[in-house]
Amino acid sequence: MLAILDRTPVNCLVVEWTAEGQQSLAPLVAKGKAAGLAFVGMVRGGDRASAFASARSAGLDAVIAEDAAPLAALPALPLCERAKTPWQSSSPILVVQDNVWPAIALAPERGEALSGPTASPWIDSNGWFLRLARVRAPAKTLWLLCDPPGPPDIVPTETYVRAVADAVSFGGRWVVSLDQNLRAGLAAKDPGSAEAWKALANALAFFEKHRGWASLEPQGVVGVISDFAGANEMMGSELLNLIGRRNLPYRILEKSAAESASLASFKALVAMDEEPPIPALRRKLLAFTQQGGVLLASRSWHGERGVPAGQSHPRIDIRRLGKGKLAIVKGDSADPYMVARDIQVLLGRAEDLTRFYNIEAFLSNYTASRDGTHALFQVINFAQRLADDRVSIWFRNRYRAAQLWTIGDETPRPATQAPENGGTVVQIPGMKNYAAIELSG
Repeated sequence: MLAILDRTPVNCLVVEWTAEGQQSLAPLVAKGKAAGLAFVGMVRGGDRASAFASARSAGLDAVIAEDAAPLAALPALPLCERAKTPWQSSSPILVVQDNVWPAIALAPERGEALSGPTASPWIDSNGWFLRLARVRAPAKTLWLLCDPPGPPDIVPTETYVRAVADAVSFGGRWVVSLDQNLRAGLAAKDPGSAEAWKALANALAFFEKHRGWASLEPQGVVGVISDFAGANEMMGSELLNLIGRRNLPYRILEKSAAESASLASFKALVAMDEEPPIPALRRKLLAFTQQGGVLLASRSWHGERGVPAGQSHPRIDIRRLGKGKLAIVKGDSADPYMVARDIQVLLGRAEDLTRFYNIEAFLSNYTASRDGTHALFQVINFAQRLADDRVSIWFRNRYRAAQLWTIGDETPRPATQAPENGGTVVQIPGMKNYAAIELSG
């Protein structure tokens, strides 16, 4: 089985590790070490002290464990759930375990695609969490633990490729996990299984080749302000998730840094934390609104000044404040799905950075260099059918050149692009599961 890793980027294996089970893993570790592989032991429960000691004596390179204390000569990688991520840990790698399998969510019994009130497919993705991780711990690498569905589900090859793209295109890494049918097929040297593994390995190699893309910065005229913790953790997280599902480019502003951050490039801000911001930040957000911005705020902002805008709305009280709009949620508990919808409506289509034609059931990630001369637009297609028609994407910015990358490409292909409506429209062929458009000028 180790032979399938030859000529792939995989250089590390994660193994379930206990002090009692090390004997059965010894041949695997020895042969893998001889092939240049690193080994990391996953320690769950039991006598952790004995497991750590045996991992060190067996020659493992690191261990993964909850509340892992640093061990002499053996790095310990923290294992955590999202809400308990130890962002301040000294470990350069954080291992997160309560992730979703990237796919269109299906109704449990009927096998039908779930959708929201707009009837759009409900997409499960880990991209929003990785976006937050880049803000909270930009120097760390996140390993996402996420297993494919079990029987009776069949896991098509493209879903493995999508799992890689969903993690790496947003700055993380998926710890590759194969379903039992694929594992059995690879062990039996089944040609179909070998082709599936080759496609997955090609996806890993493609993103490894383009690691530099991770240095580009998220684009967006919408900012989400929160501390993403405690009582605000659910609302803040769901807003990132749901705004991303609407393919509305956004940026994250941690509340602790928002007071000193520039708001000049934002057109709209969402501040839904339950408690009001500190006075200095409150004044800054009100000044942003008076200068023409849109502020969608939680109920804690009730009583704020402004002139009624004369717009009747079932969920928010919309007021004019200087040149801008202050929209305050009416009820005690806001629905994050509706908040994500409302900010897009309040902002208006005139402020769109991107628009999409002839594509649905997808997620996107729009990033650019700090000077704006180089941009990257990544699209992950979650549709089960293969798209044969051309897809058009309109960008508000004017770009001089565009080129298209798909997984497996050694070199990019020119993408058809032309000026349109003051910006640039780019056409790309229908894609299977992923495409990236590099834009310049």
